[in-house]
Amino acid sequence: MKLKLLMVLFLCTLACIKPRSGGDYREIAVIADEPTWTAVESTLVLSLERRVTLLEKESIFWVHWYTPDMLETARRRPALLLLGTADNPGIIGRAISSIVGDSLSAIAEKQPFMKLEDPWARGQKAFILVSETGESLNNTILSASSRLFDELYTHYETQVRERLYYRGPHLRQAQHLRDSYDWSIETPRPWQMIESDSTNLVRFVKSQPDRFMFIFWTSWEDSTFRAEYCLKKRRDLVWEYYDEDEVDDDRTYFTWTDFQGRKALEITGAWINWKTTSGGPFRTICFIDEIQQRLYMIDLSTFAPDRPKLYPMTQLGIIAETFRAGKEPGPFATGEW
Repeated sequence: MKLKLLMVLFLCTLACIKPRSGGDYREIAVIADEPTWTAVESTLVLSLERRVTLLEKESIFWVHWYTPDMLETARRRPALLLLGTADNPGIIGRAISSIVGDSLSAIAEKQPFMKLEDPWARGQKAFILVSETGESLNNTILSASSRLFDELYTHYETQVRERLYYRGPHLRQAQHLRDSYDWSIETPRPWQMIESDSTNLVRFVKSQPDRFMFIFWTSWEDSTFRAEYCLKKRRDLVWEYYDEDEVDDDRTYFTWTDFQGRKALEITGAWINWKTTSGGPFRTICFIDEIQQRLYMIDLSTFAPDRPKLYPMTQLGIIAETFRAGKEPGPFATGEW
């Protein structure tokens, strides 16, 4: 009966009007029979529950096991992982075999890792991993872990972006920025923009929780710059424009990275404001646009007490990716997003 229910649900992916996926974007719903789950639980947790430090360590994803009895609940989650082994297939393993149209042994040999788009709900991504035994399934998971994590993280960012821009981007505002400053960024509606009369700086803010972004630019004829300059400039700007914010030097780090094809310095750390007894994480991206001979600084920060910081910082990072120097339109204006 459970197998029939599972098959009906999968067949419905072809004929039914699919609902929107729902639930926490960072949950990975693992659908597996108990013996399979018992064999691979620790490997899945080790491979997928990676952590990032934003003031404190936060898990990017967490793994949640759903038994076949819980399929009705699990099938609308944004990210699914279906597991099966040939030596102990169970209900889920037999369903995978029926769906793919081959034995689990043959699947394990030919294509042990598969991806499905929107199988039960819109905005959903599902992965199937199959092996001969629970022990070999651990090896399959480890071999696929980097690709699987990257796929899941890209999907997570897509879900965050769609919700962030559910009212659409400020395209007129982006055009105003291109006309006035020769750069643009596509912020979501209804984020507030604050322009400065005296400094090459534009701020963007949104509340609940508080998210802050500013873009600073200056002429720069040299092709290089030092990390010390960017950190000092950030200190000066946030002291003036963020009501005397300071940088916590003990929790601030520098990394050379890439931003839209340019060599960039990324500063990550913590900000503190003693006047308001507040603080939070920040991320600053400094880079040079050689065509314009400008140095740009994109600064992202949040104040989100008593809640995870990853989600608002992910939102800010997505907005930062819409930045364009010069007259080039952003990803929403071009239809890329």
